[in-house]
Amino acid sequence: MKIRAGFVSNSSSSSFCLFGFRINDKVGAQWAKVIQRKINAGEISKPKYFSNMENEGLASFFEEYQEFSGYYPEGHRHYFIGMSPEYMKMDETRREFENRIISKLAELGIEVNLEDIQLYNEEYYC
Repeated sequence: MKIRAGFVSNSSSSSFCLFGFRINDKVGAQWAKVIQRKINAGEISKPKYFSNMENEGLASFFEEYQEFSGYYPEGHRHYFIGMSPEYMKMDETRREFENRIISKLAELGIEVNLEDIQLYNEEYYC
């Protein structure tokens, strides 16, 4: 058997791991409106390379906002929004980390329940 050790150019995949939420397009649109209103009102600062929700979308906003991550896998109809475990502090429990995520979302005007946070570890092909 031959094993190829180099890059395989005809195969493309992406993966991520985060504590957070899987939300559908409808909820994503609601979150986007809330965040855009806060940006327009000057209540939260716009990330450096982000222009607006219409052009770049919710996932792009979260990719640049503080310690969050946002994914909208091509061909899917839902977002993954949350924080990577790499941002968990050494002395922080999982529950404390999850509460910190909820607090940061609340600063954006997004209310979520602690019970809804899950660990997502996904891989998909592009």
